[in-house]
Amino acid sequence: MPAWSAIDPSKIVRILPDIWAYSFDQTTGTFRAKLAGNNIVSRYAGHHAGKSIDELFSSPERDVIRTRFMRIATGPCFIRDYGPIYTAAGRYGEGERIAMPLATDGLNVDAILGATFYRCEVAAAPVEDPISHLLDEANFYPL
Repeated sequence: MPAWSAIDPSKIVRILPDIWAYSFDQTTGTFRAKLAGNNIVSRYAGHHAGKSIDELFSSPERDVIRTRFMRIATGPCFIRDYGPIYTAAGRYGEGERIAMPLATDGLNVDAILGATFYRCEVAAAPVEDPISHLLDEANFYPL
């Protein structure tokens, strides 16, 4: 698995606004927001760096995200998921997300790097939870 240091931002400039990352503490099983590109930040309210999934999302959304992240970290595996979304910025549409594990030592996952691409229109919220992962379809690919 690649390490965080293997990621060269100059090679992915075009998608940097869509990139996000979470650090992973294997001892506690906690994921904390490490970085979010401008397109990600604009869809959420407030600053996310350093906050845990528990601080950022409510249940049942949080449970879906935690389960998917744990599968990426312990698989280890890649994920691609897609489906309907509604963002806190008031846009509803389709989204697609990819994520992969990172490991400083090449073996033990200590971060997840992902990108989310939104195709949204301005619309009223179709669901109570502002950012829904509950209706999307996830596919996992083992390393």
